[in-house]
Amino acid sequence: PTTPPTPTTPTRPGDPADKTAHFDTITGSGASKMATGRITVNGHTYTFKSGGHGRGYLPAGDYTVSNLQNTRQAGMVKDGVGFKAFLSDKYDSRAGGTRTELRIHPDGGSAGTNGCMGIEGNAATLRQFQRDLAAEIARGGGHFTLHVG
Repeated sequence: PTTPPTPTTPTRPGDPADKTAHFDTITGSGASKMATGRITVNGHTYTFKSGGHGRGYLPAGDYTVSNLQNTRQAGMVKDGVGFKAFLSDKYDSRAGGTRTELRIHPDGGSAGTNGCMGIEGNAATLRQFQRDLAAEIARGGGHFTLHVG
């Protein structure tokens, strides 16, 4: 089967371009700061939360996204849908070190994440995001670059 071409325009005016995420609001203080925003993959845009726990929200920059897998890991499952995709490590001057074990996953459990990108939505939305993420990773030969800013 052939892979459809990569969509290059956002789904609605103001949405981020394909393979891009941006922060809409940042709330809280210190390490408990939480960012909310939107991410566009495979031509579809989704909302996410990052931070609120641990070392705060995901640092801005470019990440390699790879290794999408199903999971039952606590905090990465919502409405019976559990997955995680790996994000490359990133130096974070706010934390004074390199952030590791960053993932994209459903925003399960309490709102927010330990610095990962938690996708919001119901089971149908989460399944569609997982399919879109899988298509983007396959199109890139096993990975793609996500710009977060």
